[in-house]
Amino acid sequence: MGPPDLGGLERPTFFRVEADKQEVTLLAPDSRRGEVTHIELAREIKGAWVFAGVEEGRAWSLTITTKGDVTLSISNDGVVWAAFGHALAEDERLAGEVKVKR
Repeated sequence: MGPPDLGGLERPTFFRVEADKQEVTLLAPDSRRGEVTHIELAREIKGAWVFAGVEEGRAWSLTITTKGDVTLSISNDGVVWAAFGHALAEDERLAGEVKVKR
């Protein structure tokens, strides 16, 4: 099937999850920075948080484990896309991080 059809938009590559606000905010790429998706379900289960919602006719679910493992799935009319990654705590710093001034 290939990558999802985003109508010419760049694929999201970095985002912030704010469970208390019930929002997922795109941070990258720059062309989509600030876009917000509403979280319709947020549930803490043993060892993970599960979030879900619907946007543009596509259902999505996001799981973030306490170890920081991230799984995102998006489904739409017989098609499913999946992505895997790692979550960083808001105050977490990476060794060798490069700071860029804008």
